[in-house]
Amino acid sequence: MSTQPLFKETQRFNHWWLWIPLVALLIYFIYLASSQFIQKLAEGDNRMIEMSLFIPSVFLFLILLLFWNIRLETSIGEEGIAVRLFPFHIQYKFLKWESISTAKIRKYKPLLEYGGWGLRYGFSGKAYNIKGNTGLQLQFKDTSKLMIGTQKSEELSAILKKLCPEKFQS
Repeated sequence: MSTQPLFKETQRFNHWWLWIPLVALLIYFIYLASSQFIQKLAEGDNRMIEMSLFIPSVFLFLILLLFWNIRLETSIGEEGIAVRLFPFHIQYKFLKWESISTAKIRKYKPLLEYGGWGLRYGFSGKAYNIKGNTGLQLQFKDTSKLMIGTQKSEELSAILKKLCPEKFQS
């Protein structure tokens, strides 16, 4: 978008129910690896710790790093909508107003309609969502659909009424 966005939202992947078990598992693997390392040092064994504990710890750490960096970024301006789900999309996907036939904010069921959160494909079309159950449903002129999750539905609704009243369905 060449102009300043009128609406901007960034959502992070901060579901506590996912973080607690992953962090607990990482702490457990680190504890096992470090206790094994200390035991081998006490016995005078200078060999490295077994990879069976090191590899899962690194893998789990990389998964946590991925989840920490996931974010849904949405910008809306006079020319259209820019959206990306970082780090899966490095560049924004730009959706021009001319390609959109209708836009509405609605409640939806992420698990039933799209199979969960993230970048999803379902019977209701494509979805970019991080959390919650409210989103901007776009229907394109080619009849495809895109759901973009939002935590700022009131602010988004006001901007859409101003920018494209002929396309926005409240």
